[in-house]
Amino acid sequence: MRQGTESKPDLDGMGATVVAAQVRGDEVRWISVGDSPFYLVTQGKLERLNADHSMAPQIDALVERGMLTAEEAEHHPGRHTLREAVMGDPLTLIDKGSRRLGAGDRLLLCSDGVQTLTVEQITAQSERPASALVEAVLAVAKDHQDNVTVVKLERSA
Repeated sequence: MRQGTESKPDLDGMGATVVAAQVRGDEVRWISVGDSPFYLVTQGKLERLNADHSMAPQIDALVERGMLTAEEAEHHPGRHTLREAVMGDPLTLIDKGSRRLGAGDRLLLCSDGVQTLTVEQITAQSERPASALVEAVLAVAKDHQDNVTVVKLERSA
């Protein structure tokens, strides 16, 4: 990453997030850096499996302590600032984990643009092909929309 940005000063400070998963039998293992979410959809419920390395969790904690309103937190200018990204330097925040899967479970590896949708919208769209989730994000037509990529893995019954 660093070599690619050295010749392009306008890309200085740019980084990438990553989320990867390996499924073997009834177990999934993952690794992630950044804020790209990795979701498990089981029995109609959406659960984020990996850690969010943006400032959003810290800002949400300020809401829980009554220091910010939910609206202030949603529009906070630092909300999407990454605490860690792949930039060619040694990484300090790496999320790793594993989980057993049940029959019919679905996994969604996403870029952070999917968070344009609510948890309810993501859950509803998870029943459809991954392209439907991407289309739902794009339909919001949000100004300065972040990129959106979705890979859907389904465990057969």
